[in-house]
Amino acid sequence: MKTRTDFLGEDLRTALQWAKMGKIVNSDAKGIELWSNGYRQHSFIYYGADEVHIGSAEELQAFFKPIRDHQRKLRQTRLLKQQQEDKKLYDENIRYVRQTTANKVANTILSSLATQYYATDPHSARRGIVIDTETTGLSSKVDEILKLSIIDLDGNILIDTLVRPYYHDSWPEAQRINSISPEMVASAPYPHEILPRVVQIFSECSVCIGYSTYFDLDFLENWGIDTNFKIIDVMDDFANYYTDYVDSYNDGRYCKLTECASFWNFDWTGRAHDSLADAQATLFCYRKLCEAGYYPYSHVEPARMSDQLAAAQQQAAADTLHENRAFDRGDEHFTL
Repeated sequence: MKTRTDFLGEDLRTALQWAKMGKIVNSDAKGIELWSNGYRQHSFIYYGADEVHIGSAEELQAFFKPIRDHQRKLRQTRLLKQQQEDKKLYDENIRYVRQTTANKVANTILSSLATQYYATDPHSARRGIVIDTETTGLSSKVDEILKLSIIDLDGNILIDTLVRPYYHDSWPEAQRINSISPEMVASAPYPHEILPRVVQIFSECSVCIGYSTYFDLDFLENWGIDTNFKIIDVMDDFANYYTDYVDSYNDGRYCKLTECASFWNFDWTGRAHDSLADAQATLFCYRKLCEAGYYPYSHVEPARMSDQLAAAQQQAAADTLHENRAFDRGDEHFTL
């Protein structure tokens, strides 16, 4: 098939081009099919001047009617799509404002409660903990905790519980990752119900370890948890370790917890993206970094404290309280 440029000396036009000049193709015209240009992407039927006639108003109106109807339909479709996008954006903004407002109210109440629970024994033993959370999303401003797991440096479980959110009733994107459904947390405790135990754990914390630790702590700070302790982010430290000792071209690239655990040959006892299994994997990776000598500091209290030392500390605390009544605030026990 030839191209239109092969007929530069002839007046060949498409039916639409002739109609725009006020002419209509004859009913018996055959025309010739040509590529519109040398790129040969689109072909059209072209007609010569002897195959058209001056069109009447009715003929021209009939010719342009389907074209105008199609263009009108396209405009209506674009307008409807724009209206739907505007409504979606409006609804998202309204939802964000409502969630942010609700979150602020809930966090204010939780922070007030946490302040009351922080009246703990100043001589309580300090220890390292490993934390992990599952949440409804990635923003601590609008999202909520769905599961909280905390273990000590011996791997003992200090708390492992689902958490019922205050105002989220669905989280489809997060659910695809953490597999926590609204039905699973329907009977779970609200944050204020587990807050006393959480405060007790963090009031005894000397160092907090996690994988992307600040992500988890941002959510817990909304509950009024005081984060005035040493924080270790295994994700950040492993990225630097991998760059320093394994692959200099890694250039500090962050790795997923599953990648870090696989590097150290961690044997998962639970499912990844479950907060307890993730906390256990994080503790394992932290220990491996310690064994590799990557942590040059010794700010972590020994994970295993002898019974004699524990008893001695408790006796010393009791003697101090007996001698100085100003510090005697009474014992306070928290149960879930």
